[in-house]
Amino acid sequence: TVSQISRFTGHNCPPSIIQRAVSRCQKVTSDLSVYQTNMELLYEKLTAPGFEVERPGGTFYIFPKALEEDANAFCQKAREFDLLLVPSDSFGVKGYVRLAYCIDTEKVKRSLPAFEKLADAYRK
Repeated sequence: TVSQISRFTGHNCPPSIIQRAVSRCQKVTSDLSVYQTNMELLYEKLTAPGFEVERPGGTFYIFPKALEEDANAFCQKAREFDLLLVPSDSFGVKGYVRLAYCIDTEKVKRSLPAFEKLADAYRK
């Protein structure tokens, strides 16, 4: 059908303008060291107050264990400290939360006191 041919050519025969744009981007590199810096910083600062965290092996997400069984409730509590976490239940792992560290290192640093306050709230 026409739609199948269109889909095939859209992926296998890109227009010349797209080909030119891609050829100019091939030499562009990204500095991924910021991800490593952010991961190390978060891992160190999350484990210190008692979060159980698996060290990431190659993504820009870190998955600390929620400090209560209900990860959704934990994420709601985190919002009180201006932290936006995602319950990992929807990723097939109950009891953990996901946060991304593909952001500026200064933002990561600014979030650290909030994680400490969140952990303190569960110690009381």
